[in-house]
Amino acid sequence: MLLSSNHVIIGNSLSRFYILYQKLSTSLIFELKYLTLCLQSTLGWNFVNLAKKTKPESQNIRILTSTIFSTNKLNMMQSFYYLSICFFCLFASRALGQQNSNLILYSDIFYFASGSSKLSPKNQKNVGEVVQLLINNPLASVSIAAHTDSIGADQFNDELAAARASAIQQALQKNNITADRININSYGEYAPPASNATERGRAQNRRVTVNVLNPFEPKTETAAINFEIKGQVRNAHSKDVIANAVVILDYVGQRDTIVTDAEGRYQSTLAAAEIVNITVNAKRFFFQNKQTAVVARTPAIVDFELAPAMIGNKLQLGGLYFQGGTAVLLPNSEKTLTDIVTFLKQNEDLKVELGGHINKPNQAMVEEGSSSFLLSQNRAKSVYNYLLSQGVDESQISYQGYGNWQMLYPETTNPAEQQANRRVELKIVKQ
Repeated sequence: MLLSSNHVIIGNSLSRFYILYQKLSTSLIFELKYLTLCLQSTLGWNFVNLAKKTKPESQNIRILTSTIFSTNKLNMMQSFYYLSICFFCLFASRALGQQNSNLILYSDIFYFASGSSKLSPKNQKNVGEVVQLLINNPLASVSIAAHTDSIGADQFNDELAAARASAIQQALQKNNITADRININSYGEYAPPASNATERGRAQNRRVTVNVLNPFEPKTETAAINFEIKGQVRNAHSKDVIANAVVILDYVGQRDTIVTDAEGRYQSTLAAAEIVNITVNAKRFFFQNKQTAVVARTPAIVDFELAPAMIGNKLQLGGLYFQGGTAVLLPNSEKTLTDIVTFLKQNEDLKVELGGHINKPNQAMVEEGSSSFLLSQNRAKSVYNYLLSQGVDESQISYQGYGNWQMLYPETTNPAEQQANRRVELKIVKQ
């Protein structure tokens, strides 16, 4: 189909407005840059290769605007029409941004070598900062926008941008950041901030922008609202109530500690809260953690059933995280490690064993002394060494590796069950 001069103007203008609205609404710098370019084209100034290609949100549509064109100046009504569309898109994107507002906790650009998706040492260090922020802010998510320069074929650059985004995603997931907290957009060569005509410009275009976003709602002056949380603590076996259990509430940088009454009940009114982490400790019982959302004017009821700490009983330490394929404990293990220390100091008459386990389902048992067996043993030892460093008596704890000898799901193919096989357990060996 042949396009008239006016059709070319409209097609190019609208495609740029669409990209502005869909892709660049979160960046004021990009908005202003593309807005300026759209205005230049709309007002009829000569423009050469404004956008070699534009790519909308659904990557199934590709609008080609690679032709060099020059337009005559538009009349007043045409100019007003195109300017109206431009400013409508800008303000609409602003309104949409306010509706879904986020607080930016971190923003940085990861640069890559030409044709490469390998993370540099600096990028790997930056990933660590992102991981720590996501751990400290459980509601936060990370937004990844990947780009390339214009060297190479379109398909190659699309795949390269996707590979760069994937490299960062995999690094985050190795540190136990779940996929639902990672948002990826891959742009290929289609949104360069600098010219691809020079090596310096191309180096700036070989990038991935990483933003850590936390949901944010502007606070308004309202009457004080209290948040109530309450519950009851029982013995998981006998169902008897547990009096004098210690209940620790962690929320928005604060900590409250309360003790259950004679009926095993606890209750607290919080000045401000959204997500509350609750830990319950009681002598001769395994500790337990829960997390709950608290809603204003609606009491949150969170009950606990604690398992008795008796000889042979085990507690799976689900909050321990290790660097992939190693026995190195990650920072987000600190909460569980602290809970173990509290438990042991509260029950100094108990002797416990830390057992390390790995996931190798549908396979023969690994040999003692093999690398897989030693990994299970060394992970248990890492926890053991941490407890010693926190003043736990050496006579109270021991450690043992079990390889894949005691998997919870020995024949599984389910990822969640495989994760459950990969664990450290605390077992009572003497009272």
